[in-house]
Amino acid sequence: DSARTLVHAWAAGLGGALAHLKNENERIELIRGFVAPIRFYADNSGYFYVYDSKCVNIAHAIQKELQGKNLYNYQDVKGTYVIRTLNEAAKKGGGFVNFYWVKPGAKKESAKLGYVEPIPGTDYFIGTGVYLQ
Repeated sequence: DSARTLVHAWAAGLGGALAHLKNENERIELIRGFVAPIRFYADNSGYFYVYDSKCVNIAHAIQKELQGKNLYNYQDVKGTYVIRTLNEAAKKGGGFVNFYWVKPGAKKESAKLGYVEPIPGTDYFIGTGVYLQ
């Protein structure tokens, strides 16, 4: 529930903020600046990521090296096409997706339950998740 509530609130907020910007570079800069400092959950493992509908990473609060990269073909350790699956959930208005991702501070992928929603008025979706034990 926390992930859904957070994503919904930030998607709406970003949609409003981005509505006034027409330049794509300015929009990306605003998104990156917005998500970069946000951390949540007791262990600070909560953060946001944003992708476009082509599965290009627009912003990632933890893994900045992903920004600008197309992750359409990225598969986790279990073979799930993570970003494709998140994109499909976002296209349906939002949803939960189980996948594996590297938890901040860890070396290998852990199970994660992610939640994504489209950012209103854009070609982007925003998500977060919780790492499962």
